[in-house]
Amino acid sequence: MTEAVTAQCRWASRDYIKAYICGDSVHFDAFSNDKHEADSALRPNEVREFARGILALADEIDGGEAKAEAPKPAPKVGDRVRVVRNAYVGDGAANVGNVGRLARTDIYDDKCQYRVELDGIGWWCAEVELVDAPAEAPADTRPKVGDRVRVVFAKHAEEHHGSLGTVNLDHGRVAAQSWRHPPVPREGRRPPL
Repeated sequence: MTEAVTAQCRWASRDYIKAYICGDSVHFDAFSNDKHEADSALRPNEVREFARGILALADEIDGGEAKAEAPKPAPKVGDRVRVVRNAYVGDGAANVGNVGRLARTDIYDDKCQYRVELDGIGWWCAEVELVDAPAEAPADTRPKVGDRVRVVFAKHAEEHHGSLGTVNLDHGRVAAQSWRHPPVPREGRRPPL
């Protein structure tokens, strides 16, 4: 049980207000130069109203206390995360701050619970945080109908390697045609233009 609460004046060290329980009320005593100057007894509901009023006055001065942040959701496999702390002391700052994709979690290992894919390499770490931006879908780099392309590999059509063309649909499959250069002969040399 709380015996008494004291509020010290910020300018005069011997001026203060003391609040304490007295029967079914909260009793306030005001002191100036350590001399009892006034007192007041309030019911609990009146004390709460008074306290809310004091808090409102304080909020007007400094804008109020910062609101407690909601707990961040735990990262899930597939989320974009930032490495906060490595798994082992010897790892130093390697990869701390780097952003990658959470590939796996191991809830039974508290030293290296998260496996993060960083540039295609897996890295076990002790702590990660969600990156605010949603996970970006990898860009579709496949050629689209109408794109100009250079053939780098053509299975069973090696004579077209290095040729330029335009992508079109051929029986539902992507195919390139409209060759700018004639096909490369099987000997591997292109005829002069």
